[in-house]
Amino acid sequence: MVLDPRVETLVKAAGEGDLDTVRHIIKDGVSIHAINGLGVSALTNASMMGHADVVQFLLDNGSKGGEKWSVLEIEALSLACASGHLSVVKLLLGAGFVDLQKDTPGAIQLLHQPPPLVAASSSGHLDIVEYLLQEGMDPNNSKSRSYSSAYGEKGEGETALTAATSNGNLEVVKTLIASGADVNKEGKHGDTAYTLAKRFKHKDILEFLLQHGAKPSSKFKDQNQNKLNIGNFANLGLKLGKGPTNLVAESRDKGSVTRDV
Repeated sequence: MVLDPRVETLVKAAGEGDLDTVRHIIKDGVSIHAINGLGVSALTNASMMGHADVVQFLLDNGSKGGEKWSVLEIEALSLACASGHLSVVKLLLGAGFVDLQKDTPGAIQLLHQPPPLVAASSSGHLDIVEYLLQEGMDPNNSKSRSYSSAYGEKGEGETALTAATSNGNLEVVKTLIASGADVNKEGKHGDTAYTLAKRFKHKDILEFLLQHGAKPSSKFKDQNQNKLNIGNFANLGLKLGKGPTNLVAESRDKGSVTRDV
């Protein structure tokens, strides 16, 4: 099947915040929900890059004619959380994207991105973490969406607290615990916030955790023991460990990459 070249232009324009071009292409008959060759939609790209005006336009027009958001498009919320775009997070949350993640058949097995609160906590975006908690998100939710497509994993995954701890985000750790996060809850591979703080030598977080009931664990593992091959993430064009990048504007390395977890 030959991909309509206008789809690539649409997704690229959305990631660049070019609302006029987005409007023109949609008016020309291209579906708002069109996915390019990398599995990226206009909504996904605009959300990750923080273009609230484009996101609003897409949301206003994306449900006309009974069309529904796809599983890949639902990931826009987690991408906005990870990238630190609070205005976009508010738009997507208001459009019911959290409920879509829960209610779309098969979504929990297909989504590449972690739940919104985990994504924001991992990236250290305290304003988004506070907003999501204010909106009622459970700080102890760890139902795994992250890596599920690549590994077929189900059940428990990384928690917001373990994600924040791994990346040394002390203020996020404080906020999560103050909001009821279980300091001893195990996340991916049986790690707790304590084992991760010790592994990555986050002494300030380790001290704070111990002050708030963390139990020293015998499950401490070597830092290099748990590396996941996530080469499949190249299909989304994501640059792990770096800031947001227009998913169409740059070339992708389709090789295999690893990440400590």
